[in-house]
Amino acid sequence: MKYDENGSMHAFRRRRRPPPLVAFLHKHTAYDLLPVSVKVVVLDTLLPLRKAIAALLLNGLTAAPLWHSPTMSFFGLLTVADILRLVLHYADSLAALPETEPASLADDIDAITVESLRSYAFAPAPTPASSASVAASTSTPPVVGLNPLKIHPLRSVLEASQTMAQCHLHHLPLVDVDSVNKQETVVSVLSGSKILRFLACNCPSIRNLTMPLPPTLGTSSPHLLTATPSTPLLDAIRLMANHDISALPIIDPHTNTLLDVFSETDVLLTVRDFPTVPMWTPLGEALGRRPPESPLSSAVYTCQRTDTVASLFAIIQQGAKVTRFMVVDAEGRLEGVVTLGDLLGWVLAYVPEAPDVQESFGAGS
Repeated sequence: MKYDENGSMHAFRRRRRPPPLVAFLHKHTAYDLLPVSVKVVVLDTLLPLRKAIAALLLNGLTAAPLWHSPTMSFFGLLTVADILRLVLHYADSLAALPETEPASLADDIDAITVESLRSYAFAPAPTPASSASVAASTSTPPVVGLNPLKIHPLRSVLEASQTMAQCHLHHLPLVDVDSVNKQETVVSVLSGSKILRFLACNCPSIRNLTMPLPPTLGTSSPHLLTATPSTPLLDAIRLMANHDISALPIIDPHTNTLLDVFSETDVLLTVRDFPTVPMWTPLGEALGRRPPESPLSSAVYTCQRTDTVASLFAIIQQGAKVTRFMVVDAEGRLEGVVTLGDLLGWVLAYVPEAPDVQESFGAGS
């Protein structure tokens, strides 16, 4: 207890201020991240999947919100993760029915709409004992969007970040609702890269992150999944789908040197060309089919464990299309991967060392 100058008795409690990065995210809304002018690509659920993939590739996207025209409402988010399962379904179909003509599968894929994607993706592969058409293999009403979460644009960036981190999301749609007629409007799509770039450009505390990359940041050996140039395309896609990862480092099998990265972009290109490009095509050959100038193309960014966290934010601040950092040693040998999701999760958990702050309150309060 302590008496102030007026003789009133006070108690003291100790608390910590919110970490500066968390406090910064808390005081800004998702609207604050949007530029003055922004293009939003929204896909109708009745759109053929081939055209939806073409729209993603044309606009340099790996995800897009879905719109259900009959109900005029938001209907989920189409992501590469959804498409990965579709590729596996048809690849397993080819393995189960070797006599199946690729042209027949191409016709089946051309008939798929975005609305029916989930049903196809989760339907069991046909077996020799059941040669029914894949298009008729399920009667379950389709439910689109494996990640149907959304958030209002006036919610804080902190809340959006926590939702993305807890649910392992790369994207989170911003959906506004008219207060009168309750009509939904897709405003934009929030991503980890947008949040981190906003932090890098506007939060002064970022420059204080001069510590080396923490050992717990990202994924390191022996838990690191990799591939080689000779790895079949199907094996790489199966690894990404089963482990819910957005990229697979390609290394030299003899030296462990990083050679390239097989990413979500390459998955979209694979689906666009499937089944023309065989699923047993080696990754080295498949990556050679990349368009030379694509809006989805991005460089492979590397760093070392001795680099600082602030240096990663400096690269993000430059506006480069960064999706992950490959951690290598001085000889270029792969040591780990730091995704933007890893970095965002670290930001939410980071608490700098700071003295306690005393806060007084009246004894009668």
